[in-house]
Amino acid sequence: MKIDIASDTWSTTRKACEAGIAAATERLMRTGLQPHEYDAERGAIAAYRSILALAEPLKVTPVDYSKSKDRSGI
Repeated sequence: MKIDIASDTWSTTRKACEAGIAAATERLMRTGLQPHEYDAERGAIAAYRSILALAEPLKVTPVDYSKSKDRSGI
């Protein structure tokens, strides 16, 4: 399913993700957190980025079957 990046819904989602990334980055800059708290913030940033990546076009690499060494289908 293709995401309409011009829609109000996507705009709201994008802004929320960007705000979440900024907040998690700010929390990562603090000192005195436990190691699992740092990991949780990094995971939150990765999750927000994966949501934002949904709007990017898929990068498909074409396969050249003429160079295939598998001849089982012949």
